[in-house]
Amino acid sequence: MKKKPVNQKKHSGILSGSLWFFTLIILSAIFFMMCQKEDVNSDAPIKPGRYELSIKMDSVLRWYTIVIPTGYDHNQKRPLVLAFHPGDANMNDFYDALLGFLDSAEKENWLVVLPNGRNETDNRTGECLWNAVHCCGFPYVLNIDDVGFIRKLIDKLQKDYKIDKNRIYAMGRSNGGMLVHRLGAELWDVFAAIAPFNATTGGQFNPNYSPL
Repeated sequence: MKKKPVNQKKHSGILSGSLWFFTLIILSAIFFMMCQKEDVNSDAPIKPGRYELSIKMDSVLRWYTIVIPTGYDHNQKRPLVLAFHPGDANMNDFYDALLGFLDSAEKENWLVVLPNGRNETDNRTGECLWNAVHCCGFPYVLNIDDVGFIRKLIDKLQKDYKIDKNRIYAMGRSNGGMLVHRLGAELWDVFAAIAPFNATTGGQFNPNYSPL
């Protein structure tokens, strides 16, 4: 019985189609990886030190200080602690008040971020406040979305740094502690634990109240 000759033209056509299919998959994978890389902020500081940075929230610049420990390894996931200043201060004032805690964070290689509240001028200096639902001042009156700001900030930090998503914590004093109570309730899927101190939760807003 004679074997039928293989149709070379048809065979090469099938081969070409297969090659095109696999080429398309490879190109798609490369494009996907390029898009993923664009999500990472290569300009984010990774050397040890203290940096003041900002992001836009509702068309307004919001500031934060990040403290990168000496032993920080960009390839190893680390805990993240967010520290919220009281209402008569800002992130720089609170940094000075937390020097003992920052020493511990340095030893344990924690990333520490001190977000800044808002005021009626530059949102960076002077006395800044937080909207904790029942308090306080300017952010309360204008219903500033501080919860949205913190969620956006954490999303950015997770793109910029190696952060253990199971070890993200919040601490805060007075008005900052009030916000921490709120964050613990509204961002329960983000924070592993919270530590508010000298801070109330809930209640009615008192326009004559001045947070200490």
